[in-house]
Amino acid sequence: MKTSFENFSGADYVDGACLTLDNAKKHIQTSELLKSEEIYGIAISHLILGAEEYIKAFVLLCLSGVNDFLSDKEKLDLFKNHKFKHKNIEDLLKSMTNEAADEFENGFFDRLVNNQEPASKFSVDGFHMNKPFKLVSFSKKDLNRILGWLDKANDLKNNGFYINLKDGWESPQQFNLEDYEKAFQVVDILIKAIEPLFTLPLSDEQFMGYLKSKNIT
Repeated sequence: MKTSFENFSGADYVDGACLTLDNAKKHIQTSELLKSEEIYGIAISHLILGAEEYIKAFVLLCLSGVNDFLSDKEKLDLFKNHKFKHKNIEDLLKSMTNEAADEFENGFFDRLVNNQEPASKFSVDGFHMNKPFKLVSFSKKDLNRILGWLDKANDLKNNGFYINLKDGWESPQQFNLEDYEKAFQVVDILIKAIEPLFTLPLSDEQFMGYLKSKNIT
């Protein structure tokens, strides 16, 4: 895989991003079908797999414009390490809050004059998702609740798929509709923030400005 990345063009990353986005959608569709059958545990697991694919698709899109958006090791981690994917979800969510978007907007002049880097590699994206595109809107207070759920997401994913033994038998059947809805509320933020970036019309001037700022053509 490392050799493949060394030879990747921007178009190769875009192809991978589109394939990954399609797979993310399929995980969400699968979760909705399972939910309709009241198979909530496995449905939640597919929601989380879908979230992991959404962030992978988005990062691949970023790589199409800036090849060193990730290091070589991080590029491998994007495919093999769930902790790395969850950390990128966390960082993107932090950059999307109303407060982070305000801070990015208000700090534009200082960054320009002092040649400072933004707070996060996702700061530009979070700002556009929150303000110009108006795809998401939530506060730091909301973020704390969201990150509390995300911190347990991998355990939820495993518990939704498998029978476990911990002070007695644990089954995916222990999950209910409320658990599913809590999971969907978080994953839906990623869906609403990322999916439109693959579908917004190129005639949209704000969208084109965003793509140019990330060197995506």
